[in-house]
Amino acid sequence: MTKFDVAIIGGGIAGLMAAAYQARAGLRVVLLERELGIALHATGKNAASFSLHFGSSEVCSLAEQSLTILNRPFWSEGPGYVSFEGKIFLSRKGQELAFIKTIERTKSNGKPLEIIPSSEAEERLKPLGLKKKAGDAYAFDSEHGFIDIVRLIKDLKLYLGQKGVAIRSGSRVVGITQEAEGWKVVTENGQVIDSRAVINAAGAWADEIATLAGEPTLTIDNRARTAIWARIPSNQNLSGIPMVHEISDAFFARPFDGEWFLSPVDDRPCLAGREIPDQDAVKSSLQAMRQWFDHAPLDSVQITAGVRSFQPSRLPAVIASQQKPGLFTFSALGGYGIKIAPHCAESLTQLVSNYLEDA
Repeated sequence: MTKFDVAIIGGGIAGLMAAAYQARAGLRVVLLERELGIALHATGKNAASFSLHFGSSEVCSLAEQSLTILNRPFWSEGPGYVSFEGKIFLSRKGQELAFIKTIERTKSNGKPLEIIPSSEAEERLKPLGLKKKAGDAYAFDSEHGFIDIVRLIKDLKLYLGQKGVAIRSGSRVVGITQEAEGWKVVTENGQVIDSRAVINAAGAWADEIATLAGEPTLTIDNRARTAIWARIPSNQNLSGIPMVHEISDAFFARPFDGEWFLSPVDDRPCLAGREIPDQDAVKSSLQAMRQWFDHAPLDSVQITAGVRSFQPSRLPAVIASQQKPGLFTFSALGGYGIKIAPHCAESLTQLVSNYLEDA
């Protein structure tokens, strides 16, 4: 089949979620991904963090609106994807100003973080062996959760298959042309696809796709994020441990599937497909965590880097082109994509449906 209602370019979490919503609306959908598999970077190997505190107020509000969808998904009859173990912020003497700024900022639901005594922090982090020092301060966010990304992606793929969505990986788009009755999309491997509408969900490559379509770019700012997986000591049972976040962003960490996930909050510019781990940040993060805990992670198992894509406003792009009717953008979700994609995809689907009804 080469004729579709909607061609979605990009098979990450944005593209998958957009495809699910478009398919639910009864549209014929093709999903094009340049890599050899879809959602290759949307894996459990990341923070998998759900928060109403981290990110801009607009992003946190979008997350709040997505929570109902994530915990009552239309694409699956299974349980929701968010579990709430909480998050503890750690602060030491000399970091008072950063701690004050953190706790002064309320969450999108209007609630503040909870300042907790050292005894409570010690109990919640007991398996880690918290090293307490004079001047330590702690805050707790009971509404911080973890998203089961592995199951989320699996369920979305299954739903798309049931809905007849054409998923074509290894299909790098090299041409996009607006025609009298819609759009023609050409891929590097020779596919020619006719569609009534096109959605640019290409993430780090969104500007490249915009240029192919003759649309002004978003001026995408791609930022790398280093991630470390380290061994957990064999005698540790870390189930139910909240995420821990050092107040100056030296590290945030959580146990995951028998390993530690650990990351510095680095924010280095990078090119699409050129993410390189920050080895200096890896060393400093491990060192900082060992200064806080007796049972810190052991040697690293794997070090990788991911990419987060932003537009200058740092807000997600859910846009219907004014210059090119039938062209839509769903990108620049940054490092918040998984927690805000459902509500954003719902808004996008309304834009696309309105266009197709009027066309």
